[in-house]
Amino acid sequence: MKKLNYILEHPVGLGIPLCLNPFNMKKLIILVLIVAACGQVQTVRQYDDAEHLTETYSIDKKTKQKEGKYKSFDTLGNVVTEAVYHQDSLHGVRKVFFSDGTPQVIENYQHGLLHGNYTTFYENGDTSLTGTYIAGKMEGEWRGYYNSGQLKEIVQFEGSNENGPFVEYHANGQLKAKGNYLDGDQEDGLLELYDENGTLERKMQCNKGRCSTIWQLTVEEKQ
Repeated sequence: MKKLNYILEHPVGLGIPLCLNPFNMKKLIILVLIVAACGQVQTVRQYDDAEHLTETYSIDKKTKQKEGKYKSFDTLGNVVTEAVYHQDSLHGVRKVFFSDGTPQVIENYQHGLLHGNYTTFYENGDTSLTGTYIAGKMEGEWRGYYNSGQLKEIVQFEGSNENGPFVEYHANGQLKAKGNYLDGDQEDGLLELYDENGTLERKMQCNKGRCSTIWQLTVEEKQ
């Protein structure tokens, strides 16, 4: 299906287009460019074949790079993402939404790289995951949660790899496991495993992900 592309240029202070020029019949989108105040920024509205608004954003008139606020929409007109651009790169807070408008992801960017707090959510609004990015890498303490809101795990990251102590919990809040990761998802050193009642049932000695049991709770002891 072929679509028309239109550019509507408005003089500052007027809402009536001076010209309407069809061009490039092979494009599959409609672009509406409205010259903003001072003539330095253009607002772009992009549509799909069914003429549903899919994106709105601003570009620098000279460089044609994205500059400022950005939004994307689904076919029902609901906002899917909100973001901020600087020199064509994500820079600032970016939000992704569920169809009902509640946040799914809230993340921060600096010059196109994830940088700062990062949070994801369940559809009920409860937090799913929290952590921090530095220059595009997962760093420091990250926390995961069950959709009940109960804490699920605490893991240390270094350069987007699990590195350091971790703790896991059962859905009922009881301790499930604790140990250390080394250079990724590899248990290293002492690993302790607990049942749903929080009772220690096994100890394992691990070496870069390879673990062997060194102690286990007997059936008699469980009783």
